[in-house]
Amino acid sequence: MDHFDALYDGFYQSINPQTASEEFLNWWLYSLFGWAWFPTWFDLPRKRAFYANITRYYARRGTLRGIKEFLEAFGLRVIVEAEPQFFGEIAMGEPVWSVTGPLGVVVRLFPEIAAVNEELEFYGEGTLGESIGPSPGENLQRVDVDELLRFVAPVAQLVMIEDLQL
Repeated sequence: MDHFDALYDGFYQSINPQTASEEFLNWWLYSLFGWAWFPTWFDLPRKRAFYANITRYYARRGTLRGIKEFLEAFGLRVIVEAEPQFFGEIAMGEPVWSVTGPLGVVVRLFPEIAAVNEELEFYGEGTLGESIGPSPGENLQRVDVDELLRFVAPVAQLVMIEDLQL
């Protein structure tokens, strides 16, 4: 029984968001909440923050505030709206959504800019020794955003995604 007592005494450290191991977090989130997907760049401190707030995400699931906070946990900057746009608010020539139903939500994604290699050396307008193209940053693809929204929005809601321009 001593071994069992030791495991029982140390269990609180396993479920504490500040001290939980990555292996335990992955298992716990999947076992209790069915959550198994994280981006490759989602490190242990981010997983711990997500784990510490997951009950709040579930409690606010389907609300405008809940959708925004959930997407912000994954580094997305968004505007979430559910109010109709009237004639005087629509800009001519711009693509806009008009929410007409009570369960319609528009998620507007701010553009993500790819990261530039930090090891570049600039001389005038050229570079020495490396390509000047941007490398992929720590951002999610459109498919990932669709999956995240599928988790956070109830089945009856119609969620439209709009990419904002720079």
